[in-house]
Amino acid sequence: MIHTLQAQSNEITIPFAELDLLSHLTSEFEPKLFQQKIERLHQLDPGHPLPGIAKAYAFFHEQNFSAARRQLEQARSETGDHVRAHLLLGLMSEVENFQHEAERHFLDALSLFPEEPSVHRHLAVHYHEREFFGEAASHALQYLKKSVPVEKGP
Repeated sequence: MIHTLQAQSNEITIPFAELDLLSHLTSEFEPKLFQQKIERLHQLDPGHPLPGIAKAYAFFHEQNFSAARRQLEQARSETGDHVRAHLLLGLMSEVENFQHEAERHFLDALSLFPEEPSVHRHLAVHYHEREFFGEAASHALQYLKKSVPVEKGP
C-alpha cells in the first residue's frame, strides 16, 4: 500500500482542526477551550476563514451582537466568505426577533453554499418555528438527503 499523506501533514491536520472547531460552534460553549481551538486552526492555516468567524460566535454567546457583526465583517474582508458567517447572521436576527432578516440570511447562505446540509437544517428549524410547515418539511428532507451518505449498489 502506498501512503500519499504524512500523518502530521496539513492535508490531515487542518480538516481535523476545522471539524473540532465546528463542533464547538454548535455545542456547549467553553470559552477557554473554544479559544484554544481557534488558535490551533489559525496556526495550521492562517488564511482559513473559520477562526475569525468563530470569534464572532464567542461574541454571540455573550449576547454582544454588534461586536459579533463587526467581527464577521472583519473576518470576511480578510479571509473571504464562509457559510458559518451567514448562519450566524441568521441566528442573531432570530434572537433579535427579526424573522424576515433571519430568513434572508439563511437563504443567502443557501444560494452561496447550496451543497451545505446545515443550511437546510437551519432553514427547516426557522420555518418550523414560524409555523411554515411545508417549507420546514422541504428543507428537513433536503438536509437529510445531503447529510446522509447514499449507498450505491454493485
